[in-house]
Amino acid sequence: MKSKKFVIPIIFLVAIDAVALIFLFFAVSAINEEKKDILAARELIAKNEKNIDSNSSLKKLASDIEDDKLKVFSMFLSRDELIRIIKSLESIESDSGVSLKISSIDMDEKQSVVAPTLNFTVKGSFHQLFRYLYFLENLPYLIIIDKATFYKIETDEDGGDQWQANFNIKLEGYEK
Repeated sequence: MKSKKFVIPIIFLVAIDAVALIFLFFAVSAINEEKKDILAARELIAKNEKNIDSNSSLKKLASDIEDDKLKVFSMFLSRDELIRIIKSLESIESDSGVSLKISSIDMDEKQSVVAPTLNFTVKGSFHQLFRYLYFLENLPYLIIIDKATFYKIETDEDGGDQWQANFNIKLEGYEK
């Protein structure tokens, strides 16, 4: 009997230990699964933070190049914006002190690429004409000066010479 009394508590303790070990095993397994989920979530968060940083960098880059984009697009003129080049020619007229007369604007649309040709005349002193040519070359448009002819037309009462220049330019940055 004594051995039975001694065996029952031992079996009971072994059973409790077995249940505790099973519980511990499942608890450790659940903790490991949660740990894996947490690591996966951290990796996803890190990846999303990289994407957010990349997106903010792209937004910053896009805002930084906005001015450059506007400058590039301003070089290309459409039919509606052709008046812009004429205003630019008039603007440099007043800056250089010459008088401007636009003779013609030719649009040869039979060609596959339309390149409007402008013919105009400016009058003033040689220095003013040279300054006008300098401003013309530095306009923010894709232009080609096909022809620039300078003529001395008369001498002033003050002894200064009056000159005339005839220009023929093509707008290469023109969109059809």
